Amino acid sequence: MQTPPFYCHKTVRHALVFLFLTVPVATLAQTNEELFREYQFNFNPPGARANGMGGAFIGVADDATSSFSNPAGLAFLAETALTFEYRVRNLDASTGEIDGRFITTTFDQAAQSLNGSFLSLNLTYRGFYFGLFQYDFLDESQARTFQSRSLSNGIETIELRDILLDLTGTTRGIGVARRFGRFKVGATVNHLSMDGRTNYELVSFQRPVFQETVYESSIDDRDTAWGYSLGLHHEYGTKFSWGVVWRDNPRFNLISNVLQRVNGQPDIIDEQLEVPFIVPDVFGLGLRYRPRPTVSLMVDLQNIFYSQIISDDFVIIEGLGEDTREDYNIDDTTELHMGFEWLIPGNRNVYAIRGGYYRNPLHAVTYSGDDEATRDRFAGIGLTDEDHFTFGLGWVYRNRIELDISANLWENGSEYTTSFIWRKK
Repeated sequence: MQTPPFYCHKTVRHALVFLFLTVPVATLAQTNEELFREYQFNFNPPGARANGMGGAFIGVADDATSSFSNPAGLAFLAETALTFEYRVRNLDASTGEIDGRFITTTFDQAAQSLNGSFLSLNLTYRGFYFGLFQYDFLDESQARTFQSRSLSNGIETIELRDILLDLTGTTRGIGVARRFGRFKVGATVNHLSMDGRTNYELVSFQRPVFQETVYESSIDDRDTAWGYSLGLHHEYGTKFSWGVVWRDNPRFNLISNVLQRVNGQPDIIDEQLEVPFIVPDVFGLGLRYRPRPTVSLMVDLQNIFYSQIISDDFVIIEGLGEDTREDYNIDDTTELHMGFEWLIPGNRNVYAIRGGYYRNPLHAVTYSGDDEATRDRFAGIGLTDEDHFTFGLGWVYRNRIELDISANLWENGSEYTTSFIWRKK
């Protein structure tokens, strides 16, 4: 049996699902290209304070990071202020095996160390509150290897894959907010850029037909796009506040160069394919309750529209002519974030203790086509929801200088954030 073009490239899909769900990354994108398709998203807000409270910040949103979490919160910031954040994320090495009825795949993922930062300037003018910010939302470097073995209709296929991935992304934006009594409304306009550098190599052997397929794809491209956020915040008495936010996220397009040889003969040479890198939109709702003036309890719900990834122009690059958009599906999910903050006031200082929890639900592409081996790869074996536990400390001096630190711990990694704020008095 002859293998159709790109068939063997599909073997890694299920392994990528497993890998990216068990080793989450701080990124905002997924595409139809094999390198990105099961890429995981991290919609946590910037800022050590927010992350120390499990990312439950939509109903609070009273510092500069509200430009991302809920732009209506900019109306809390009556003084000129500078904010700087630095974040380090460590991901453990991962190795494992996925067994299916028709295919077995082993994978090896090296450990990673990722960095990110946030910088903002806040100003007020004639009743309007402005925030200028830059956020390094993406800094991702990975090296992965896969080995797969499958048997179908008496033909054994052995596949070896090497994947290198290097992604960086920055957003620069401006936010504005206004007060209307106890209500605050705000919006941000964001200009985002992303640089993608990837290399993918697949070598496939089939026997007894003795067919060798070598497939290579690479990306060295940059794209920019626009996005926006809309927010509302309301204080109900002295104990309750709530907020809502809508984030309209961008779509990037990167060019992938493809080369394929079958038994040493060129099959596809330098074909350039446009790879969409789609960031799903987010709708969030947050509530804050203060049982005491110094104690706050928060809960956020964020609905993430992952189904937007399977868009009308969805093309399966490694299955051209075989698979269709209708064969794939990914469901929207809802993330739950919970946190608390306890303030301890002094003469000139205020100290803060924070903690939180959030769950990143399982969200993976599923397959409903006729290929039984592909169904095995998308069976979700070993995939689970992801539980994050967060902790944080804060120190404020005369409401002019603020220093916050936080830790985010989960089964396969950890994240540490430091934020510094200076306010003009």
